[in-house]
Amino acid sequence: MQMIKIAIIDDNKVFLQEMKRTLEACGEYEADMTCDIYESGDDFLQAEGGHQLVILDSLRDNHSACNTVYYLDLCRTYY
Repeated sequence: MQMIKIAIIDDNKVFLQEMKRTLEACGEYEADMTCDIYESGDDFLQAEGGHQLVILDSLRDNHSACNTVYYLDLCRTYY
């Protein structure tokens, strides 16, 4: 079974930890997964990548979320 790589991006550290804990608890029953957490879209974009699922906080005070989505759309690979 292939490892599912998930990225969670949020500026709320408590939310990041809770979401990671919740997803990893589900993984025990459904799939092999790993969750990486990032406090900003810039941190995420500078990381290694290869995530199959990205959970992105879109309710932020700055335009970081929009910029991250725009960059991901530009770099998307079609299979």
